[in-house]
Amino acid sequence: MDGFYKDPSSKGIIVRIGIESGNSPDLLSIHTPATLLGYIEKNALLDLTRYMRHYNIDPKDFWPALRPYMEHKGKIYGLPTNCNPLVLFYNKKMFDEAGIAYPTEKWTWKDLLKVSVKLTKKNQKTGRFVQFGLFCEDPDLFIWQNGGWRYSKDGKKCVIDSPEAKEAFRWYYDLRFKHHVMPTPSEVQNLDITKKVAMFIQGRRTAMTLRKDKTLDWNIAPVPRGKYKVTKLTSKVYA
Repeated sequence: MDGFYKDPSSKGIIVRIGIESGNSPDLLSIHTPATLLGYIEKNALLDLTRYMRHYNIDPKDFWPALRPYMEHKGKIYGLPTNCNPLVLFYNKKMFDEAGIAYPTEKWTWKDLLKVSVKLTKKNQKTGRFVQFGLFCEDPDLFIWQNGGWRYSKDGKKCVIDSPEAKEAFRWYYDLRFKHHVMPTPSEVQNLDITKKVAMFIQGRRTAMTLRKDKTLDWNIAPVPRGKYKVTKLTSKVYA
């Protein structure tokens, strides 16, 4: 498999070329249900259903939210290696210094914005932001919380121009460019997010990073809700 992974930026293209030429890798790491479906439609993946039965592995033993990463039309094509739900990480020290109560499961988008504004600080002399209230690099969460989708449920049509998705994108855009509570991509490059951002919506890898820094006092809460109480969950399956 080394030949497929020497250049991570192009591995998806190389894998697809390999599949078309009959020279695909024996094992694939797949990160989205849409990618899984694409490989299934090209008849590139082995149906693992009979092997699951042979070794008495019950698909129902896996968390239901992971099933779209594993199966299609009742057939199993991959096995998950992890589960990565998004949560709201927050810096307790920053909240304490500002005299603000910690986030709760009752928080909404309105609460998130209100507190993010209070926790964003600017150097009055330089005009530069020295602390941000929020960081979230993935707008999908807000799209789903607003009742929208990027793609149709069968994964074959882009529906990102729906009113729900547009409204969520506007909300996400305004957090960064209207309310200035979230750093821009260029600002992120020169920012220690764990120490200069009060809240960030991330997955389990962030917890691993935070645990290494004993100077940080942090905790987690459910992500604030929009029209719907939803979080985003990702996984990786081997197929």
